[in-house]
Amino acid sequence: MSPSEAQLRPAGRVLLIDARDRVLLVQYRRHDGRTFWGTVGGAVDPGESYAEAARRELFEETGFRAEGELGEPAYERDFEFEWGSRTIHSVEQHFVVRTDAFELDDEAFREVWAPEGIETHGWWSVEELRATEEVVFPEDLADRLTVILATT
Repeated sequence: MSPSEAQLRPAGRVLLIDARDRVLLVQYRRHDGRTFWGTVGGAVDPGESYAEAARRELFEETGFRAEGELGEPAYERDFEFEWGSRTIHSVEQHFVVRTDAFELDDEAFREVWAPEGIETHGWWSVEELRATEEVVFPEDLADRLTVILATT
């Protein structure tokens, strides 16, 4: 399917990295029951910038408020995926935010997350990303995180 036939979905995403250089990932459950892990974030609403969407989604999905400007995105992804019966053409900008580690109260957010298919959260190191057999998106997140950690 060509990008013109797919539903365009711009998205702002956050690489929330703690002092131990771990990234916070969200576990999603697809309509078919399969799960995968991905960065925090989601669709850009009308009138929002990618950075504004990333900041809003970060708060909605974690309760964490990023301080200051998010700056330039660390990278952009442009790809297609299937979600239910729809083909989505996603254009994502990923922003780096540094913080101290914190524990998320998954139960407190369960009602908010359910419609989004979010199951839980977890902090992942580069080594854990490289060793896992779980599905993680983007597939090259360990390599991307390695480069980001070397330059931030």
